[in-house]
Formats: sequence, structure tokens, C-alpha cells
Amino acid sequence: MSHQWVLLRGLGREQQHSQQFIEKLKKAHTDYEVVTIDLPGAGRFHRVSSPLTIRGIAEFVQSQLPEGRPEKRSLVAISLGGMVAMELIQLYPDQYDSCVVINSSFRNLSTLSQRLQMEAFWYLLKAGLASSLEGREKEVLSLVSNSPRRYEWVSSWTEIAQQRPVSPLNFLKQLLAAAFYNLPLQKPTVPLFVLTSEADRMVNCECSKKLAEHWQLPIAVHNTAGHELYIDDPEWVIHHLQLYCGKA
Repeated sequence: MSHQWVLLRGLGREQQHSQQFIEKLKKAHTDYEVVTIDLPGAGRFHRVSSPLTIRGIAEFVQSQLPEGRPEKRSLVAISLGGMVAMELIQLYPDQYDSCVVINSSFRNLSTLSQRLQMEAFWYLLKAGLASSLEGREKEVLSLVSNSPRRYEWVSSWTEIAQQRPVSPLNFLKQLLAAAFYNLPLQKPTVPLFVLTSEADRMVNCECSKKLAEHWQLPIAVHNTAGHELYIDDPEWVIHHLQLYCGKA
């Protein structure tokens, strides 16, 4: 296929958390290949030890790409995945034609309270103290999604947690890798675009706005969706992928 989407997820999440978005993306682009790569420590790689650096995670992701360079390859990455994507286009610029970063943040651009908002601590505490996996996933969804349908996904997210659990150690390693990752000094040569949500309760949208301002990047801001733009408004994301990546 001539065009390949490469999707990367965030902290402690895997591609199955985006399954509805993936299906919609495939239907919207039947002639495109959609490649989903889980980060080490999550999903199909949940038994793999996560590296302590974003660079280590990026090198692992690159090793999982299908053989053969398509005519066009676009990275679409959310949250922690956005940091990994940034490292990928720095390390392997010839392998990618465009990159879309969604609701991500960088230590040298934003404050800690912007990268993880105070409101998020309350939800994460309740998730950590939940008496069941179902209760934990419900609290996580309460934090990351603003969709009125979000609790419909509790059972499927609970099943994911049961089948492919992220160990506390791997979660901590991913968290530390994200916490200490700085935006590279040099602007990448790969065309880069930013999507964010004004109503994100986990990562302040100012983090994305600062990234766009720092490198003068195109940015689109959703007014109502939460951190999980993939699931809150997949059509909006797909529209902007067509708008941005079609130009690359």
C-alpha cells in the first residue's frame, strides 16, 4: 500500500484501547495500511521490560515496523506516544513523511502542573484505591474521556487489563521516561502537526499550544473532547489527519 499510518498509544495503554478509532480510520482510508505498535511493557509486549528512556522506547518501536518502506508513512501518536514519535522522527527522519502529535507534553516547555493537572491526581488516586479492575478502569475513563458514552467502554477496558496487565514496574518506567523527556533542541525535518483538546483534564492543552508556538507548527484545538481524542471524537481526528498528512 502507498500510505501507512503508524499509531502509538500513551502511558500504560495499548492499541486495543483505540479499537473503534482504528476501525473508523481503516474504513475512511481503505487503501491505506494501519500499523499499530504497542509500547514495550503494554499490550502484546506487556511482558517486555520497558526502557527507562524515551529513546529506548523509540528504538524498540522502530524495530517493530513492518519491513519495506511505503511511499508515505505517517506517525499518529497520543500523549506518551507523542514523545516517542518526536524521538523517532529525530532518529529516523528518512523513515517518516509526517507526524501528528496529540495531547503530549515536554519537560523543557511546560510545568509539572501543566503536564499532569491537579484534577488528575484525584482520579488517579481513586483508580489506585479501587477495589476491582472494573472500578479502576471506570475512574481512568472518568479522567481521560469526556464522551457521554465513556462508561460503555468500562467492560472492554477491564478485559484488556485482565488479559494483558501492565505491571507496576513497567508503568513506573514509562512514567519516569515521560517525566524526564525534553523536546529536542533542533526542529525535525519531518512535517509535524499538533492536535489537542481544550477540555483535557489530564494534560493541560497549553502544553500542546507551547509546542506549536515553539516551532511554529500547525495546531487544531478541539473544544470539548478529553485527553482521549481518539475515542471522544474519532471523526474529528481523522478529518485532521486527512487535512495535514495529505499535504506532506
